[in-house]
Amino acid sequence: MIPRHGVFAAWMTVVDARDNAAAAALVGEPMATAVSLGFNYTVGSVGLRVEGFAIDRSGLDLYGAEVALDLVQWRRPMLDFGSVEALIDALHGDVAWCRDVLHLD
Repeated sequence: MIPRHGVFAAWMTVVDARDNAAAAALVGEPMATAVSLGFNYTVGSVGLRVEGFAIDRSGLDLYGAEVALDLVQWRRPMLDFGSVEALIDALHGDVAWCRDVLHLD
């Protein structure tokens, strides 16, 4: 089942590192995450995408690892912001909202 497209507050957990040493150190640890699920209109991407931003984790590389996403709350639909700068501004607001929903502050 594919959830409603949009931005979500979520918890992400690495369930299988699959040869990713950085991910292996995080197996089983829930991470607060802002999730985008849908079509990236602003940057012109084609196809359905799921992207996660692990909050308060810098330089995190989970490529190739298998993760589970526990979607907590939906924020908004996917939108075309008209520019990358406007998208980045919206993402800052999304992350602040996720921090509040996930009780990080």
